[in-house]
Order: sequence, then structure tokens, then C-alpha cells
Amino acid sequence: MKQKIFLVATLILAFLTAMPLSMDAANNKKNQKSKWAKNKLDLHQIHNLAMWGGVGYSGLVNNYKNDGTSRFVGGVGGMVGLGYEWHYKKFMLALGPEFRLFSSQDRIPFNATDNPFSIVGSDPASVYVLPGQTKFYQFDKLKETQTVGQIMLPIMAGAQFNESSVPLYFLAGAKVGYTLMHSYAQRGMLTTYIHDESAFDPTWGEVRDLRTDDYASRGKNGMGLDVALSAEIGVNIDNYLDEEWKADNDKRKYSWHMRAALFIDYGLPLTKLGTADPMVTVSESQAQTISLHSSSYAPSALNSLLVGAKFTALLQLSKPKLPKPQNPYMVIQVINGRTGKPMTAPEDKVNFEVKSLANNKIVKRGASNNKAMFIQRLKPAEYEVSVSKEGFLPYAPFRMQLIEAENNDLKKKLDTTRVVLYPAPTLTCRVVNAKTQEPIMAHISVIDTTDSKKILEFEALKTGGVTRLPIGDTYYNALVEAKDFQMRIYPIGVQGMDDIVLEFELDPILKGRTFVIKNLFFASNQTEILPQSEAALQELYEFLVENPDVRIRITGHTDWVGTDADNLTLSEGRANSVKRSMIERGIASERIEAEGKGETEPIDSNETEEGRANNRRVEFTIISTGGANIEQIHE
Repeated sequence: MKQKIFLVATLILAFLTAMPLSMDAANNKKNQKSKWAKNKLDLHQIHNLAMWGGVGYSGLVNNYKNDGTSRFVGGVGGMVGLGYEWHYKKFMLALGPEFRLFSSQDRIPFNATDNPFSIVGSDPASVYVLPGQTKFYQFDKLKETQTVGQIMLPIMAGAQFNESSVPLYFLAGAKVGYTLMHSYAQRGMLTTYIHDESAFDPTWGEVRDLRTDDYASRGKNGMGLDVALSAEIGVNIDNYLDEEWKADNDKRKYSWHMRAALFIDYGLPLTKLGTADPMVTVSESQAQTISLHSSSYAPSALNSLLVGAKFTALLQLSKPKLPKPQNPYMVIQVINGRTGKPMTAPEDKVNFEVKSLANNKIVKRGASNNKAMFIQRLKPAEYEVSVSKEGFLPYAPFRMQLIEAENNDLKKKLDTTRVVLYPAPTLTCRVVNAKTQEPIMAHISVIDTTDSKKILEFEALKTGGVTRLPIGDTYYNALVEAKDFQMRIYPIGVQGMDDIVLEFELDPILKGRTFVIKNLFFASNQTEILPQSEAALQELYEFLVENPDVRIRITGHTDWVGTDADNLTLSEGRANSVKRSMIERGIASERIEAEGKGETEPIDSNETEEGRANNRRVEFTIISTGGANIEQIHE
């Protein structure tokens, strides 16, 4: 009675375990805003109808009291079942009824001296044959085969690993059930002996073999509750099937999946036996035994064992809703070209700008994280990426192609694009008085030689001035200006990423001092100024702007080639061309005088081409400083 109550309680517990799953499935259909839908379990959970069968070695593990007389052999067993499996991601839960049928055999090599089945007959009518004689019965080569049939309810949980190279799975749990059938069959040899106590002839012997017969007996044992611990480990064999079959199977509304596994069921000793005694009942015509497992010779409880191979077929009842494919990650890491290390400090944040080449629109702007990395999910497409940081040389925009289903899991090793930024070289300038070598304050402009545009300007204090050059391997001009000093243009050659330290000298503006306007070019025997003279004209203009009180005289000179009159006219025309250029740029005409001296004041020999080139020049002379406190040259 207690066993039946325990069986009913176990079945109710299994039903209550399975019931929430069906209720949750119903809630999903009725209300998409339910807890299950919010957690998106329908993206991963799969319902299956499971059918399985297995075969293997079986037995009722005994522990007979007279060790050494019984040899446990076991037998063959199998099982079939039909149930339900629920999968959620890697987790598995299996339920369902199962029928088990297995056998177990014991062989008992009894001998004449130690034979618990050998007894003296107890029937008074047939025990004694003659006075002083007794019948004696003995069994030899006795073996007993047990056959057990059970209905079980497995409750198993486990996990599957389909992503691995070998798609393994495992399940473990318990099987609760009831023994429906437990029969036994015995076979052996029954020998009848005569024990003659009055025999005096030593050759006759004390015991005589009267008769030997084949013996067979059948019967039933009791039935009861059984609980078995169970485990199985195996492989999902879908991946090893034909590709065409798998493709067709995936298209079906209900697809099939197969597994092969090794399993073991080990029952708890719950079957209560070993209550009947004696083991043998003897009459004149026959002997009748009971099961070894029902005798006092056996233990009072037995452990069932079933181990072997199992095949499971799963009919998938639900198709998981595939999640929307996640966009791939764009991963960029920035390296400091000078140190070779990622820019990890907070002040090292780098700015990124990502533009879609499909519509030429900016899709993302942002800064790197504290690992100098830019990580962002973007739609699969081709992009143009710009990377910049203040104080570093510009990095040319580059293209990146993001491909669907690639680089979309942060847990995996990501495809990282590394960008190396080099710090812009620093330009340190110190400006001094050319006559006294004392430092002076100056304004410095860096001019691009290709288009004469200012790219930056800064102040050089008496302690020096430092700035960063956003430039590469090239040449630039540095326009150096200071109040009451003659401005000058110095070339700057930038080679590689090295910092530059320069010292500039400026001449003080002196009344009566004359300066040659260098890099001023005219067409041959013409007064037209050529375009490549722009830097020289701009330098003169900057000087006049920087010193608004200064008045100058522009003087043209020629070599001795040609007539004196022609050379005088040519020199005057060139001086006036420079004056007009200054007036056109905004300098007041009254601040500039112009004159020509022809060939009368050479500074070099007119006998050589180089000397004549030096004689062809335009100069300007400071004729007034507006009362400024500037050193003057006296005759």
C-alpha cells in the first residue's frame, strides 16, 4: 500500500514539473508582452517529441550469503520510450514514460558437501525405503534466470554542445517506476541418493546414486516500486548525415534529429524479497523450489542494472524564431607612433568620424574608449573612416568593408584595424637682435610654399615660442616679424617626425639702411613682375604693415648691357612696378618713393654673368621711421 502511495505522489510531482512549461507556452501565444516574450525565450526554446530505444547488458545485482557458491552472470535487457524534450539554448529537459524489459542469470555450482539446496526428504510416507535407509536429494548445475518488466518515468536534465567539433550531449536524472512483471525460471540436475546406515560392505559405499533427472521450475516473484539513477552521454549525429537530406529536413515543418549514446541505469535497492523459507519442497515423485531471490539465501533487496547503447529520434515540434542578424562590429585601435603603445590615457582620446559610402552621410561620430579603441555596431556596408587628434599629424581617411555575420561577437577574437598616429613635430623658435644677440618678442607665421597660405601663426616670447607643425616631409617658410625690426622669411625644412629648434635673427630698422629685395623676378628687359616673386612682395608688404610709421624709397638697378638711357628707363619702371604692387595691396602711396639709377651703382663686376645678375636688383631704403626710437646710420 505504501508503495502505491509513493508511486502516485511521484507521478503527481512529475506532472507538476511539466505543467509550467505547457502553461508558459500557452501564455506566449496569448500575450506577446508576457514575461516569456520580454525575455525572448521563443528565440531559443525548442519543443520535441522524443522516441528512443536501447539495448545492453542487464542484471539484478545480488549478494548471496554463502560467497563463492553463486556466480552472477547477468543477461540482456532493453527499453523503449516515448516522451517530451524541451531545449533552451544548451539546456535540455526530458520527460516521458518508458518500458524496460531485462533479464538476469545466476549460476550456482553446488557440490555435495556444501549444497544448501540438498536436503533430506521430509515426507514420512516416502522418506524411508528400508529400515536404516534414507532418501537424499541434491541439485547440480542449477541456474536461475530472472525476467523483469517495468514501466518507468524518466526525469532527466542536461546540456548539448552543438558548436563543438564533436556535437556532444549528456543527460542525468532519475527514473521512477513500477515493476509489472518479475518471473524466474530454474534449470538443473536433480539426483536422488540412498543413504544406507546398515551397510557393512565398504565397497558398497555409504551413499548410493538412485536416480538423476533433468529439473526445471518456473514461478513469479513479487512486484513493487523501483527508482533508478540514470545517465547518458552521446553525440548528435545530424552533422554526419547526408547534406542533401539535412537541407530537405530543415525545410520540413517538423524536422527530425537523431542521437546515439551510451547509458547506464542503476536501481536503488527498493524491491523487498527474501521472505520465503524453506527453499525446497520434496515429495516422492517431484521436488519444487522457490526463487533464489525470494529465499533467505538471498539479500532482502536487490539493485537493478541496465547499461548499453541507446538511439533517440526527436521530432521537432516548434521552429525557433531566428533572431534578427546582429550587425558586425567596427573595431579600430589607435597606436601612438612615437611610443608604439595604444593611447590609453584619458587625454589621449581620439575622434572618429564614419561616413557611409552608399549615401555619403555621416553615420557615427565619437571618441575612443580608455583602451584607445573605437567599437561600434554598424550595418554591413562600405564606410570611410576619418581619425584625428589634436597635436597629431592628420591621418588620411580610409575605407572599411563590414560583412554580415562576421565580427559580431565580442567574446570572440575580433578583427581589429590598427591606426598609427604620429605626434606633429614641435617647432621651437627663438628670435634675437642680429646686432646684440639679445632675445626679442616676435610674431611668426608658417607659410605653405605651394600656395603661399598661412597654415599657422604664433608668438615667440623672449623665452622662445613652441608650437606643433601639422605637416609631413616638406619645406615651409617662416615669416618672422617684430616691431622696429626688419622682417625676414626663413625656410623651414621638416624631415620625418623630429622636433625642430630654430633661432632667427632680425635686423633693427635703421634710418638710411638699404635692403635688397631678394627673389624678385622680372621678364627679360621688361618691367612686369613674374608670379614667382609673390613671396618677396608679400614680405615687403608685411614689413610695411608691421611698421606703419616707416617710409621707404624703392630703387631699381641694371647691369651695363644696353644704352644708358634704356637702362635708366628700365630701372625706373621696375621700381615703380614694386611701388604699384604695394599700393594695390593697401599701402598708402605717400609712404613710398620710387627711383631708377640704371647701371650707375653696380655692386659686382659686369664682366661675368653672375656679377651682372647681382647688379640687376631692386632695393628699398628706409628714409623715415616716424620719430621712432631706432638707431640711425650717419654718413
